[in-house]
Amino acid sequence: MTTLSERIEQILKERPDLGQSGIVEASGASKSVVNQWLDGKIKSMRLDYALKIEQKLGYDHVWLVLGEGYEMIRRTKDWPFSVSQDLFMALPPEERLRVDKQLAFMVNEWHNQPKSKKAS
Repeated sequence: MTTLSERIEQILKERPDLGQSGIVEASGASKSVVNQWLDGKIKSMRLDYALKIEQKLGYDHVWLVLGEGYEMIRRTKDWPFSVSQDLFMALPPEERLRVDKQLAFMVNEWHNQPKSKKAS
């Protein structure tokens, strides 16, 4: 199990565009609280902060609070991707189109390759 500080650092590594201010904005916590999470002075995260981060960034609230389970929100049958639908829909329309085309290309490539080369 990781510490809260390590989990926040992991998010910042995966999302360098965020910075601490992005964590502040996503969680609704103060800059001081986020700094204390990172410094290890606050060792736990309130559930309301974790739920806001989950909603805005797609990181699972249980993973954030406890360090257990899946890092990203679990996929549902209606939205099978690790990034939340809200986060995807927040993209500008031209970016959503670009992502859609890239995904379609990748899926078609996989389906068109010989059966022996398909990953399980």
